[in-house]
Amino acid sequence: MERLVETFGDLDVTQKIVYIVGGVVAAVVTAVVLRKLLFKEKREDYPRDTVILHQPSRGPYAPSVSPFVVKLETYLRMARIPYQNVFGMKHSPKGKFPWIEYNGQPIGDSTLCIQFLNQKLEVDLNKHLSPADKGVAQAMQVMTEEHLCWYVNTF
Repeated sequence: MERLVETFGDLDVTQKIVYIVGGVVAAVVTAVVLRKLLFKEKREDYPRDTVILHQPSRGPYAPSVSPFVVKLETYLRMARIPYQNVFGMKHSPKGKFPWIEYNGQPIGDSTLCIQFLNQKLEVDLNKHLSPADKGVAQAMQVMTEEHLCWYVNTF
């Protein structure tokens, strides 16, 4: 070991930097490879044509504290779309919560999830509304999601 330290001491500064950077890169690559190999994410086989709703954990008898999770889960119930809850802190590929998987396809953001399901499953909860009522419903939704939600969350 003393000989190794002595040899390292005989190198000039640029050679030392190259060896140090190479060692750090090798250590990082080794750590990443080991993490990928040892901590593989378990992939569950979910039923086909079932929405998998990913959301943070909640109490056994209480809804989620996130208004966006409540919005998406309420939509799924009202539209009678079969779904399963998956609780955990795994974010969508875009880093959003809640998010869904439908036949292996991930969709993030509650509004995008609802639009996707409306189009894919041909669901329209507003089909009985007049154009004026649809406009009022859209205005209320935007007001609630973009303004009231953040006001309520500050308390």
